[in-house]
Amino acid sequence: MKTTIKLFSLGLVSALAFSSCSDSFLEEKKNYDNVNKDIYNYYEGCNGRLNDIYSWCLPTTNDLTWKYPSMGNADEAGKSTEEYSGLSSFVDPQVELSSTSSTNSVPDFFMGDQSNIQASVYGRIRNVNDVIQGISGSTLSEEQKNELLGQVYFFRAWCYYNLFKWYGGVP
Repeated sequence: MKTTIKLFSLGLVSALAFSSCSDSFLEEKKNYDNVNKDIYNYYEGCNGRLNDIYSWCLPTTNDLTWKYPSMGNADEAGKSTEEYSGLSSFVDPQVELSSTSSTNSVPDFFMGDQSNIQASVYGRIRNVNDVIQGISGSTLSEEQKNELLGQVYFFRAWCYYNLFKWYGGVP
């Protein structure tokens, strides 16, 4: 019995020793968006990446930001001010707002679709930063760089604005 316990203990210690952790998780993680860095040396490639940023960052008609623009109408966002009587979901203390509720929902700019990193706001910011870095280091003319970078800087500011608008201060 003692030899069985000793052999089991020796096997367990050996298994732990051979399966020890490595420090590879401390290394910088790579962006696996499958983007070849050479595309930034061509205007068409940069424009394609910019179009991808447009597709991820602009609100669509079925997005919740489109639902609550607060244009002075008697809608949920408009009732959040003193101009309209009554309580909206945004200011009613009895209503718990949630990004997963269909009736009392607020936009989930922070996580988005959890199965897709690009749908989260920090995933979009990461892609925008990748495009900024690629265009800045490209061989395009200064005029082309300025045209593209102006649009990309706007979308990074737009993402941070949406975070600030719904969650307050952000890192």
